[in-house]
Amino acid sequence: MPKQTKFILPFCALLLWSCKSAKIETIDFSDGSYEGELNRKKQKHGKGFFRWSDGSYYNGDYHSDKRHGKGRFLWSNGETYEGDYVEDERTGNGVYRWPDGSVYKGSFFKGKRHGYGSFTSFDGIRYEGDWFEDQQHGKGKVFFPNGNLLTGT
Repeated sequence: MPKQTKFILPFCALLLWSCKSAKIETIDFSDGSYEGELNRKKQKHGKGFFRWSDGSYYNGDYHSDKRHGKGRFLWSNGETYEGDYVEDERTGNGVYRWPDGSVYKGSFFKGKRHGYGSFTSFDGIRYEGDWFEDQQHGKGKVFFPNGNLLTGT
């Protein structure tokens, strides 16, 4: 057998094995349904979409039955979050939007705004700075639509 063939055949076999697509399954729950990838324990794992009975949904990554990785959550009231999840909680960077047009872009920790971020309210007032447990906390700046600026701690 030629030397090249010895390497090509195992490489092709490995390539075909690694390219197999994950099986997509649908599971109904009392509060909604899930469509996506599962692990051997039949837990949500990989890419998936969960729609709750009230119309809310999450589309994104799962790991061992928890939202984990990148994802997008839309609540039935129109609020949205798009960003990082760790162990089923908003943790990392993300964007949270409210139906009135207000937006927060920045860091989250265990579901709360935490770290550095920017919040723009529906009326155009913008705060950029530090957050601690969902509250403006530490150094920051407030920008007003009329051009005024407030800087402080």
